[in-house]
Amino acid sequence: MNNSRRRFLRAGSIVGFSAAILGGAPARVFAGEGKEVKDVDRYLLLDPLYHFRQSSFENVLNSTFHFRRGSSNGTPVRLVEVSAFGDGNSKQQSLENSESFALLFVGPRDTPLRQDTYTVKHDLLGSFSLLISRGGPGPEGHYYHAVINRTV
Repeated sequence: MNNSRRRFLRAGSIVGFSAAILGGAPARVFAGEGKEVKDVDRYLLLDPLYHFRQSSFENVLNSTFHFRRGSSNGTPVRLVEVSAFGDGNSKQQSLENSESFALLFVGPRDTPLRQDTYTVKHDLLGSFSLLISRGGPGPEGHYYHAVINRTV
């Protein structure tokens, strides 16, 4: 076990050092204001979730999503609420592609999900990754929260 831990730490250190030396995307992200982040933008564009807006989820309110981890078949959950963050007057919220909102899902009582990143599948929205956290049990089943924050 110690041997594999050492290999993991060594590999992680080499990757981090290489990214900093070679000027990879992580180095540009944390470089500060006014630095090029075009490589990061390219990766964002590949993420399906990047293209969804609050209205995308409002249009599928009360529909079923399937949350899947690993090789499981997926757990069906229903989107029950979409709510905006903030007052909408901030400078960041007025920027293009800047939006913050929360999603509330409810799933079956007998198969609670843990906080984790799931592959989510929906008939209209397709497939994307989403981090959820447990909100606890309720009258309809277990509640789960997801936050989409694009004001960074």
